[in-house]
Amino acid sequence: MSEQEITFTGEYVHTLDGQRRVAVPRQWRVDGMKYYLLPGRDGVLQLIPDYYFKDFLNKVRKISLTNAKIGRALALLGSRAQECSCDKQGRISLTQKLKDHASLDAELVMVGAFTHAQIWNKASWDKQAEDTDDVLDVLDGLFTGGDDFMDVLKNLGGSN
Repeated sequence: MSEQEITFTGEYVHTLDGQRRVAVPRQWRVDGMKYYLLPGRDGVLQLIPDYYFKDFLNKVRKISLTNAKIGRALALLGSRAQECSCDKQGRISLTQKLKDHASLDAELVMVGAFTHAQIWNKASWDKQAEDTDDVLDVLDGLFTGGDDFMDVLKNLGGSN
């Protein structure tokens, strides 16, 4: 398996076939790479590459298993998680539980979230994508040292 990292960007409308398969955008595929599908909040599916999922597992290994609440949460998440890889046509298959979690119909949207991808019901994504007022405010919270998100973007572009 390759350890090549992927930057997940873009928005792709795809069709879920009768066997619950959907094509992963070519830009997000690396030969032999495994992915993990996890249920997310608000009916979203998270498509996580293997190398990023390993980081998650390292954090989980540090959690005390004597905490019943965390144990139940991990069991619920683990029972719905799915390991997958692309077939020869670049498709992954979704379990019925994950399809139901995301209320996926024939048409869905795969959205890049930089470190992973999200799979949305198209109508839900269209509604979500309209509400962009707070996006920059939320992203500001990711940065410390007085930089806000717009300052970081300006610095990346070489502007002062």
